[in-house]
Amino acid sequence: MHSPLLRCPRCGQVDAVQKVSAISAGNQAYELYTRGGRVSHGNERKPFATGRNPYQTPLSERLAFPERRHGCSLVLLITFAAILTPASAILAWMNYGTAVSDPSSAHQTALLLTLALTLVCVAIALICSLMRTRQRRLDKPRRERALTLWNTLYYCHRDDTVFVADNPLQIANSRTMHTLIGY
Repeated sequence: MHSPLLRCPRCGQVDAVQKVSAISAGNQAYELYTRGGRVSHGNERKPFATGRNPYQTPLSERLAFPERRHGCSLVLLITFAAILTPASAILAWMNYGTAVSDPSSAHQTALLLTLALTLVCVAIALICSLMRTRQRRLDKPRRERALTLWNTLYYCHRDDTVFVADNPLQIANSRTMHTLIGY
């Protein structure tokens, strides 16, 4: 007789299998109930919150969908768009006032250099913004495929195993779950 419940491909048991998205959404630490009492599983001594999210357990944090962050382009965008461009524009405005009151060649050169610096900062900020938008657009189909696959993953608390229900050969440890979804 075949059971409708999902079995773990490693241990073959059904009592410790739970959907990964349910664990992540519920932010819960799974506990096995034994004759001797409750036993927390997944190398978590205390099922309480982690430092990143005050309501997320280490297990649910490990099993959460891995979000990509495009940090370098964001840092460059903020640096050039929010800091360097306004600073160089203020400096160009101050040089403009000095060049109008004293039209010497040194002041004219300083004005031209600060205007060129402002234009370079604006150009770099625009390029960073376009690169960030392009990267997000290119990453979107891959992210959607990975999210669809992540929604089909199951976790066995007994073995600390993540697996795909339809294909028991696709199996990984909870710490290397990203290899299953390819993201």
